[in-house]
Amino acid sequence: QSQQIAREMRREKQDEFIKDLTEYQESQSKTFTDLAAKYHRKPKYIEKLMTSQTRYKKERGTNLFNAKVAWKRRQVNQDKAENRHMSLQELQAAVKADPAFENLSEEREKELINALEEEKSVKRTGARISNRAATLDYQSTIERVQQELTSLSVRTGIVAFAFFSRSHINDTMQPEWISTPGALDFLPDTMRTTAGEMGRKFELWAVTNGGQIKSVQILLTMMMNLQRISEDITNRRNLLMNYKYYDVDIRSRYGVQLRGWPNGVRFVAPGNLTTMYEVRSLHDALVSGSCCWVPMTQQEI
Repeated sequence: QSQQIAREMRREKQDEFIKDLTEYQESQSKTFTDLAAKYHRKPKYIEKLMTSQTRYKKERGTNLFNAKVAWKRRQVNQDKAENRHMSLQELQAAVKADPAFENLSEEREKELINALEEEKSVKRTGARISNRAATLDYQSTIERVQQELTSLSVRTGIVAFAFFSRSHINDTMQPEWISTPGALDFLPDTMRTTAGEMGRKFELWAVTNGGQIKSVQILLTMMMNLQRISEDITNRRNLLMNYKYYDVDIRSRYGVQLRGWPNGVRFVAPGNLTTMYEVRSLHDALVSGSCCWVPMTQQEI
């Protein structure tokens, strides 16, 4: 008798639990629908914001097997048409079957890992090949940041806004701004301005003063550093840089080389660089000394 009573109590408790869950789901669904109607969004979009966790995760370190696969991919796919490239599964199988990847020295393992990390760095921060590509990257990234910022606001209650602008007159990006709900009211309430006016002022500042490096001065500095090979290394005067035939006319003939050319920057004369990212990267590398002329060893020659 007592066991039957206990079972009935558990059943009633379970039924009550399911009923409460159902009511909560219905209430939540109604909230999503109401918010979607109020802010002209899709209910699924509101639901995603309310229930999502951050999409920014710590990047996992590069492992040796992936480094081997990347090295094999460069070997076998480099000279093939894209539609004839080996698939990831085929590359992984090829690595496992290749005895050259067995019993590697510690130095060789580090070389493979460093090569993959450098490739990732170029993909992540390398210069975009055109203004159109840069603009698409700009817009899609801002959209992702907006979604993440809104999710963070829902989860934690923070208030924030951000402005974005091009930094060069030849770039095609338009001023953009994002915010959590109500955050932009700060501008008219406190600064006596609007988001549009602030965006235009920020763009003007970025292009003329804040974000732009003095292009002419930088290009002159870089060309002087790169076109004139150091007398201390070659003991020769007025040796002009040859980018097209660099290996033959510079490295082989004079036994010197440029070390530390930045990732994502094309190996051309500074005057032929077409994006501010490339100009800044090369300028910073030259100023810091990470990109410089060095004598080659006998093995390198």
